[in-house]
Amino acid sequence: MTVPWARLFHTLETSESYAAFSMIITPERDKKFQLVSLPIMAKVSIMVLEENKDILASKHIANLTYSVVRQDIGEHLLNEQLSIKNKVVTTSANSMLDMLLYRRVESIAYAELFANFQFGKLGLEDKKLVSIYTLNDKFKGAFVFHKNTPICVSKSFAQVISSLDKKGEIERVVKKYSH
Repeated sequence: MTVPWARLFHTLETSESYAAFSMIITPERDKKFQLVSLPIMAKVSIMVLEENKDILASKHIANLTYSVVRQDIGEHLLNEQLSIKNKVVTTSANSMLDMLLYRRVESIAYAELFANFQFGKLGLEDKKLVSIYTLNDKFKGAFVFHKNTPICVSKSFAQVISSLDKKGEIERVVKKYSH
């Protein structure tokens, strides 16, 4: 089931009955949740529609308008690194992408792999997202569990992920859904 990011975040904080795929690992999140690391690097960038890249190149990134997902790493990094004020906060990746597609904003801040996956689901053959600025390219993704989820559950997930990674299955899935 897909739910808005803010609701998912709240549910994971308050209920031991839920888990989620996927969340980028940060020190704050590591304290708040049980995170089972995935062998996938996540690059968080400022992205624009390819057709607008040349036009926007003349603007300083601080002067662009942004769409972000509330409580997502993109919003966090924009606030932390660039103190961006020109942003519209949405509740989901779909809403964020709609803001970009309907030209209500010029750019988004989000993990590239997940942005491209969500963008691909829209089926827009003539449009493409491109990165214009990297906010961080050293993050890892994780399965997320409530802090009080029994350790045996997260350990089982970690073992299965490790096994799938050794067989090359995770890389195969990532390639399939990231292009």
